[in-house]
Amino acid sequence: MTGMFTSTAAAYESIEIIGTVTSNGVGVPSAVIEINSIQGVGTEEEKMLHIGETVTDENGNFSFKTASISQDYLVNVSYQDFEYHSIVKMLEPYIEMDLSGEIRGTVSHGTDKRNMGGITVKLMDIYEIASTVTNDGGVFSFDNVNVNVIGDYHTVVSYKDVAYTGIIDFMSSNSSEMRANVSINVFESTISDDVINVVQDHVILSQEPSGVWVDEIVVFKNVGTNTFFNPDRAWLGIPLPPNVINFHTDYMACCVTKDDGVAWIDPMEPMMPGDTLDVKISYQLDSADTSFTFTKNILYDTSGISILAPVQSGLDIESSTSVVEDMSVGGNIYRTLTLMDLKTNAKIQPLITGINVIPSDDGGITTGKFIIILAVLGAIGAVSYPFLKKHKILGKHEKAKKRHPNAYPTRSFSELNAEKMAVFRILQKIDFDLENGLISEDEYETYREIYEQRAEDAIMQMNEMIEDIDLTLPVDEISEIVQHVDDLYTLVDIANSEMNGEKREEVIKMIEKRISELKAKMEMGGEQIE
Repeated sequence: MTGMFTSTAAAYESIEIIGTVTSNGVGVPSAVIEINSIQGVGTEEEKMLHIGETVTDENGNFSFKTASISQDYLVNVSYQDFEYHSIVKMLEPYIEMDLSGEIRGTVSHGTDKRNMGGITVKLMDIYEIASTVTNDGGVFSFDNVNVNVIGDYHTVVSYKDVAYTGIIDFMSSNSSEMRANVSINVFESTISDDVINVVQDHVILSQEPSGVWVDEIVVFKNVGTNTFFNPDRAWLGIPLPPNVINFHTDYMACCVTKDDGVAWIDPMEPMMPGDTLDVKISYQLDSADTSFTFTKNILYDTSGISILAPVQSGLDIESSTSVVEDMSVGGNIYRTLTLMDLKTNAKIQPLITGINVIPSDDGGITTGKFIIILAVLGAIGAVSYPFLKKHKILGKHEKAKKRHPNAYPTRSFSELNAEKMAVFRILQKIDFDLENGLISEDEYETYREIYEQRAEDAIMQMNEMIEDIDLTLPVDEISEIVQHVDDLYTLVDIANSEMNGEKREEVIKMIEKRISELKAKMEMGGEQIE
């Protein structure tokens, strides 16, 4: 029985990539198919190894068999001046390309609406597919476009150091023809913050044993007609009160600087006309007094500033120019000062009273208070909130940890992931063989039990490595683990651990990227981020 099982398992541990390339219902012959094994797709550690090539037959069909299923594959399909890319998973080793699509578009100046000739336009899927140049009327076109793309195509135009993107939405005019249209507006670029307004500024005060902690969320908006960006830095300022200590922000250290009275943030990405940017900062007020004048100089025209303090903490807000009101949020009462329509160079000076200072090494904001702050922001209309909190801003999110009796502590995360994916493919093949009468019910139950146990072991060990991540591992191994984390709290924990340890910017950067990916998925699915 053992020998027969080994032979059958070996047959399962193989993969055949098959596909078709057609255009307008007719097979495309002689299209070049290039197969590459790929690890770490979409990360800075992405690696590819060329496996081989084949071509489509006279009917547009192709197949390629490989003995290894421990990684994903990148399949490149070249036809005329186009090269399409498809990531092949072990569970979905099939490709169908229909090159019947057409894309038409225009590039115009977003301010004066003139058409832009001589502009290079790139067509992208996960990589660049093809490029062309707009004619004198600003028009461009792509033919032979694959309409079976997974996800969206996007066109990219670079103008004045800024990349402008158009998302392709195919619309079917009949059963055999697919056309899509896209319009791209480009703008002049500027590093002058004259185009910037603040549409919301929320200041939330917390009474801590060490003094008053401040969490501030500022929402900037580009209200001008130029894109705010410069590849050599473009700065946005957040005014600070005097005597700030323990300053934190959700931005990388390379993109933040602080001088007397102002924190400067480089947005890193272009802010196009109408774009908004949320920035979160936290700091402590260095005062041993029971009251503190919260002085801020207004840098940009500001629609509104809200300052909130929980009444139960003993903090209070006093103002000689505006009314302080109580607001109920989640059963808690907050003293709230709202200041509207502030102009550049204005100054606010509310008095914070009721400060109770008890010397302590403790500082920062706890998870419970952080959740309350999110509720407050929802009540007063904050548009969004960067989730990554470094240093002490978010406390440890506790999890129950389990140890599996069949763990293999010597295997790396990459090896475990390869094992998991290989076993998933085998399980699919076992199901296929049962459905087609290739194995008996008894054999099916035997194989299924064994491989389900292998999958469970691998998944359990991967989860343990995620929850107890070893930050002494090389950066590429940490990156491999981070790419499989699907819980925002866990990512925050990892970031906090790194900031209290090695403080490697590349690790923080990859965590921020993963958080952005998860937030985008959650927002597309209509989930609330808490």
